[in-house]
Amino acid sequence: MVAARSDAALPTSERLRYAPLGPDDLRAFHGLRRLPGVLRSDSPHAFAAVGPRAAEITLPHPVDVPHGPDSPPGRVHALDGQVLLLGVGHDSNTSVHLAELLAGVRYHRAAHSTILRDGRPTR
Repeated sequence: MVAARSDAALPTSERLRYAPLGPDDLRAFHGLRRLPGVLRSDSPHAFAAVGPRAAEITLPHPVDVPHGPDSPPGRVHALDGQVLLLGVGHDSNTSVHLAELLAGVRYHRAAHSTILRDGRPTR
């Protein structure tokens, strides 16, 4: 994601090791987050950012709604940022989760689990 002309943010979750990326893609991803001046958020859904607003973008963010308005993608969106996909399609676009939340789908739906209680299905 790119906020303004001089800020950039990217997901750096450890789950990237399982992403459908090749070795060169992963080297670029992990190499980018180690560049001088790059800040990384402290979250299991971590993002890295570089630029004058990197500290603002990588402020702590909730774990329960990791891609909401109070997250790095949400902050980039608030800064009128844009998404730049490098070598991946929208099926790997993390910012889609923010769009889902802003559209009122996904996180706002009630979730139910059915369990067996005394041999009977129960919610």
